[in-house]
Amino acid sequence: MRLRVLGVLSVLCLAVVFLISGTILTSASRELTQELQINRAASLNRLAQVAFDASADGDTARLQREMDTYSGLYGEGIVVRVQQAVLQSGSLAADRPDVQDALSLARLNVSNTALEPLEPFSSGPRVIFRPFGSASQVLGAVVLDVDAGAARQKLRERWFAVGLAALALAAVLLLGAARVTGWVLRPVQRLNSAVHELERTGRAGRLPEDGPPELRELSRSFTVMARTVSASMAAQRQLIADASHQLRNPVGALRLRLDLLQLELKTAREHDAAERAVAELDRVEEILDGVLKLAAAEHRASEGYLRAAGNLEDLPAPDPVDPYPVLQGEIERAAPLAEQAGCRLALSPPPQPPALVSCHPAELAQMAAELINNALKYAPGATVTAAVKPGGDRVVVEISDDGPGLPAPERASAATRFWRSPRHSSVPGTGLGMTIVGELAAANGGRLVLAEAAPHGLAARLEFPSTRATVRFRTPAAAVPMRRPPAPDGAAPQPPRRSVLKSVFAVGLAAGLPPALAACTGGERPADLVVAGGEPGGFYLEFSTLLAAALERHGVAGHARAEATGGSLDNIAELKAGRAAFAVALADAAGQAGGDESEITAVGKVYENYVHCVVRKDSGIRDIAGLAGRRVAVGQPGSGTSLTTPRLLEAAGLGTAPESSAPSAGTAAVEHLGLNDGIAALKAGTVDALFWSGGVPTAAVAAAQQDVALGLLDLSGLLPELRRRYGGLYDRVLVPEGSYPGIPAVWTVGAPNLLLCRRDLDDATVERTVQLLVHSAAELIPQSSLGVQFLSAESLINTAGVPLHPAAAAAYRALHG
Repeated sequence: MRLRVLGVLSVLCLAVVFLISGTILTSASRELTQELQINRAASLNRLAQVAFDASADGDTARLQREMDTYSGLYGEGIVVRVQQAVLQSGSLAADRPDVQDALSLARLNVSNTALEPLEPFSSGPRVIFRPFGSASQVLGAVVLDVDAGAARQKLRERWFAVGLAALALAAVLLLGAARVTGWVLRPVQRLNSAVHELERTGRAGRLPEDGPPELRELSRSFTVMARTVSASMAAQRQLIADASHQLRNPVGALRLRLDLLQLELKTAREHDAAERAVAELDRVEEILDGVLKLAAAEHRASEGYLRAAGNLEDLPAPDPVDPYPVLQGEIERAAPLAEQAGCRLALSPPPQPPALVSCHPAELAQMAAELINNALKYAPGATVTAAVKPGGDRVVVEISDDGPGLPAPERASAATRFWRSPRHSSVPGTGLGMTIVGELAAANGGRLVLAEAAPHGLAARLEFPSTRATVRFRTPAAAVPMRRPPAPDGAAPQPPRRSVLKSVFAVGLAAGLPPALAACTGGERPADLVVAGGEPGGFYLEFSTLLAAALERHGVAGHARAEATGGSLDNIAELKAGRAAFAVALADAAGQAGGDESEITAVGKVYENYVHCVVRKDSGIRDIAGLAGRRVAVGQPGSGTSLTTPRLLEAAGLGTAPESSAPSAGTAAVEHLGLNDGIAALKAGTVDALFWSGGVPTAAVAAAQQDVALGLLDLSGLLPELRRRYGGLYDRVLVPEGSYPGIPAVWTVGAPNLLLCRRDLDDATVERTVQLLVHSAAELIPQSSLGVQFLSAESLINTAGVPLHPAAAAAYRALHG
């Protein structure tokens, strides 16, 4: 019944586990597919925007650079069609059939960024594509080869985790089902065992009242019934014993009267009648003695059953004894009777080492004597052999003879009360001997077995558990609750096995949890971080201040602060000297700084720098050529502006005259003034133009606009020459209208602004910083800023050739999926 109930509950539990696991795995596949699709669509859109810009200005250098950066970092190929030109990067070939199909569909202004649901062990190429262009014309298309290997690996890891969780849940549910089944059926099993115990012994212990309410009530009712039955059987047994004992007095008196009567008898016939009466009286006495012995044996047997069941713990079990000396003594006592019956007694050699059994010696002697007497009585002239035979977990005391024996049906009935073989009806006896032996054997944890001897005869075996083996009685252990033996005097009680296991598990968990938690935290955070910023009033310092606050707020560092510097070159010098952990710098400054490859690396492109050429509106200067013969502020030494400005002037065909020299018609005199000093000089009229590279709007420039009317020069015409000389470092960017009051939208030159760090900065700090840049971008953008558009994974990776820190590259790959 237990197996059937447990089987049904197990099937239901496993069905629940499979249903939950399937739901979770389907959800995981859908989630990872959606995440992969969103990431790739964002990258595709970014590339499409850059491709659109390239089609507008006819220069694909920046597009190719970003394509190569993307493919190099993520290992995914790209094909871009711009007008009639086709650019490709990575392993994706433009002549692949699926790429050709994608380009053909894109010409029809059809896009496809959908991905098939991920499967843990699937494979094969997947491409997504989209067109780009104006409102009325498709100018080109971008095709991206999606590598889903990392996403599939994540899905496999989730499958593995869900599989482990499913196994754990199944184990918990099955254990719960087993507990529930046990809780429900344990009272039934106890009841069943108690019924068998009552059937064998006439007694049953009190059943614990546990389990469901209905079974608790049934247990109470059975206990009451069992006590009633036990009391009735005990009263019946006591009545038989008392009646047998009380009848001995009248029988004794009757024998005395018969003896006196025989003295008065005269004739032989009278004496013969008196002798037959005495013989019957002897038979009555023999039956009464047998009944008394049987009552005593049944009482002892019931004690043995109850002790085995744990209900008589106060009655100690007998000490182990060697049965061989007992058997030897009974053989010697039976020798005269054997000689009288014409039998031969034989005793086998003792086993070595001696075999011990837990049995009362007197009762063992009584059982052996009864079996020997039976053999002598019913097998006259036979050889009766006694032996002690150890074997496995049993010790057998055997009395065998080579007489006629008993057939199998009669052997099965031989231990029944008052049973006599029809062949032995003329032999005196009561038919209680075997019954008494069986009850005494059961009282001592053994049993009587009657078998055929070889080659003929009867073998009566008393089988006892060896004292070296666990004693197992016939009453099932489930009939009563288990009791733990008390500890010896002075000894501490031993904890239960389950408590020991729980303690071991708790100790193991306590030992393993701290390293696991330490591994999850990814290492200790730095106590102090310095971010090298820039000049007060400039965007560098403002951004660096926000970044330092975020690093501290999000636990990347115990303490972080921004430091005012002269600009990009000073910041890089701070990094190289180890005085700063992070620095903000222009890509051209980082590229020129060069140095040991092990020193400077990028965390990401954080925003675009806008080169401002600020002039007074009343100066009459309308373009950069108008700076010939003028004095210009080009940034203080150490700033990125001081590096970029001479390149702009050279691209414009203007030389630079030393500060001490007067400018000529083809040159401009430079003043190395920082932002604030340059604005002051511009207001005072000591310089005619101010070059500044920073974000939009720059607070100091906006504030100066309130005191004097300013304007910005269009520098975008210098881009072809700049790119010819310096590669794709510079971009065409727009200062939006409204960035500064009264100044219309102006195209100018932009340069990537990078967040740099040393290569030896610990991986955990770099990885956490990347996570901060991507997921907490809103905290890093000044409220007034219009020029920070690049705090996303798609744009952060475009570092204009400056290599990413290895931990940053790994973090971007993880975000990419």
